[in-house]
Amino acid sequence: SRSLKKRWTKKEKINIKEGKMQLELYRPFTKKWTNFLPPIIEYPGLWRRAFGNNYDESNIFLNIGSGDRYSVLISDLISDYQLIFNTKSIQLFEFDQDQLFGSYTTNVRDLWLKRIGTPLNVLDYSYSVLHSVDYKKKYLNDLKKTIPRIPLLVNPEEYIRIGEKLRLLHVNYEEQPNWDGVEVEISKP
Repeated sequence: SRSLKKRWTKKEKINIKEGKMQLELYRPFTKKWTNFLPPIIEYPGLWRRAFGNNYDESNIFLNIGSGDRYSVLISDLISDYQLIFNTKSIQLFEFDQDQLFGSYTTNVRDLWLKRIGTPLNVLDYSYSVLHSVDYKKKYLNDLKKTIPRIPLLVNPEEYIRIGEKLRLLHVNYEEQPNWDGVEVEISKP
């Protein structure tokens, strides 16, 4: 960052203990610690909008990769830009720094709330649709170039149910039990 380089040339010290350590999703299912220290993070306002003024609010992110390697992964942590190839992260909640009581808004349009229900239901529905094989086949060319558009499909309740299961599996992957009869085999390159 520019300010970090200026500090370096001026030989200004940064007290690393003044920062707040926070986990980030570095690669799929791989976490790393990040220091939210303003001299290190050039634009901490983006982080405040994601986690509130004290970085202690919960949020959910829909991380969408682009190009030939289109992919989507949900997380409850902020993600690295290269999480899944030029990641575009869409947060469910945006916290307003200027509000006296730290209020927030959702990044869900009212039309979707009327059709699907709660913001979390809309997120689960979208996550399920984005993982649908039929959806990916039909819209693959668009998915390589732009943020996906989510169609309103029949049986939205079923998509919400499947999306919720996927979300809980992907966000809580470290807490999943070992499954009897399932062996993980890691192939060598």
